Amino acid sequence: MGMTHKILFGFLFSACAVSAADFDVEALPEKLAGEVQKFFAADTGRARTQIAAFGDEDLQKITTAFKKAHPAAEQRLFWLIEESYRRNAERVAAERIRFLFMAVVAALGIIAVFTGLTYARARNLSPAAASAAPAAMPAVPAGQPSRRATVKKTKKGKRK
Repeated sequence: MGMTHKILFGFLFSACAVSAADFDVEALPEKLAGEVQKFFAADTGRARTQIAAFGDEDLQKITTAFKKAHPAAEQRLFWLIEESYRRNAERVAAERIRFLFMAVVAALGIIAVFTGLTYARARNLSPAAASAAPAAMPAVPAGQPSRRATVKKTKKGKRK
């Protein structure tokens, strides 16, 4: 299945290159025509870097000129190539989102593990720390009398 897609893509790409050779660059404005001629003449690596030099308006003008210069069948071939690039970009974006999601889940997992370890260590240290520290006497708030029992003294010798 993968090899079939590669062969189909190669065929479509070569067909696009052939149709690009038939593309009349003279239909474009003078400055843009020169840039497109340089783009067509450049090797693959240099052409890929030159793509960024074309602005949105330039690309729109090139697309319009291509549509005017080619019949519907060749335009549909162009559509298929565009759709292939769009699907590939969507696939790459979905992979990036999936990896980002996995990274966030991993980070939350690491935070949860360290929180659990910190809580366990704090629970283990509490009884040991309490026995090592001297017991403090509870503080009596000022203004309240002491709770000591007062003993009533009775006179000796008299009984009721």
